[in-house]
Amino acid sequence: MEKHLYFFAVLCIAFFSNAQNVPPPIDPSHPELDRVKLFVFVGEKIDVERIKTEEYSFDNLFTVKYKVIKELYGHIQSDTLEFRVGDHYGVPVFTQFKNVLLYVSQNKDGKWYHQKYQYSDVYETIDGRWATPGKDFEYWHEYNENPPFQPEKIIFKEQICIDISNIDNEVIETRVKPYYEVEGKKACAKMGNYVEELFELKKTGVLHARGLF
Repeated sequence: MEKHLYFFAVLCIAFFSNAQNVPPPIDPSHPELDRVKLFVFVGEKIDVERIKTEEYSFDNLFTVKYKVIKELYGHIQSDTLEFRVGDHYGVPVFTQFKNVLLYVSQNKDGKWYHQKYQYSDVYETIDGRWATPGKDFEYWHEYNENPPFQPEKIIFKEQICIDISNIDNEVIETRVKPYYEVEGKKACAKMGNYVEELFELKKTGVLHARGLF
């Protein structure tokens, strides 16, 4: 768990440094996406399969299948969803986690595609809700200068800790200590946001930039 979440922490730091970059309106690999047909849900990973592509393809392509745990926006009839994912850097990072808040859109043929790079790894809380630890990188999107909420105290069902031994001291002071209890080279989450708030940040941030809201 700790090694796994350390990878997440490093990824978030990378996002922080690029938070001002406004993403393209929509993923160019599938421009036929219906912008109205958006589905946002907490999912549990079932399967991940790589799709063979041309040698010089811009993206690595995958078909993934997730169990729908909680719907936040939109509705589907099934309790599972299969969709396609394009990722320029390799295997999609979100597939490293068991439970994820995901954003997918449906094209005119009824097929589902992941909204590129948009996800939050989430964990169950003691009151049966879903939340992510720390401060989500979407707070640093240029469209989210004055969000109506901030990370709050959350007690997770299982303790969530990260290894901070290789993280810069300045990052620890500004990005870790306000939201994690630090003890030596380990930091355990004490604050975060519930999925409903994470979705609101996406709506006013990257999804707004992509013309979805």
